[in-house]
Amino acid sequence: MKVRFTRHDLEYESYAVRTHGIQVALGFLIGLFMAGFGLLLFAIGATDDFGLSGEHKDGKLTLKSTAPGLIVIGISGLIISFAVTKDFKRSFETSFKQGKEPVITAKETKVPPPKVVD
Repeated sequence: MKVRFTRHDLEYESYAVRTHGIQVALGFLIGLFMAGFGLLLFAIGATDDFGLSGEHKDGKLTLKSTAPGLIVIGISGLIISFAVTKDFKRSFETSFKQGKEPVITAKETKVPPPKVVD
């Protein structure tokens, strides 16, 4: 079975690849911006009295009086990791088989010797 792709198919895939790259770059930049903001909060010593607790089966997590900058840095790390590891799915599959004969053949030409200038 011979599959022939049209120009429109290849343009669609080109747009899909570019869109994926833009999504990854945008997610990375947003995460980087948030990390900088969290570092700024941590550097100026911003504090807040709050509590956060959670339980799941036998595990328990409690945060009390944590610096907000550290929380923002942690969230930005999650955003960056999700953005960079985003799965990319292509819409069509291709397969190539090696041909038996070369596609491009060149004629053998004789190159003249270089001229010597005195």
